[in-house]
Amino acid sequence: MIDYQRYDEVKKDGGVTLQKHGANAVCFMRKFHPNTGVEVLPDMGPVDVQGVLKQREAQAKVLAGIDSFLADVKALGVSVEPVKTE
Repeated sequence: MIDYQRYDEVKKDGGVTLQKHGANAVCFMRKFHPNTGVEVLPDMGPVDVQGVLKQREAQAKVLAGIDSFLADVKALGVSVEPVKTE
């Protein structure tokens, strides 16, 4: 499974490569040794597009539930604005 947050961070640094293999894709993400910082073999794996779409649908349902909950809380008169912590 792809860590999408890490994917986005590594992609910004140019450390992601996607390659098409037949009807599928493979993702390579640059990786460094945690102690030495030396680049090691990249994380790689096949991309299960249908699985990603299912995850996206599930996350959309979670976000819809969160939005519904926050709307109900706001209707009570409770602020749902983020508190700045600087």
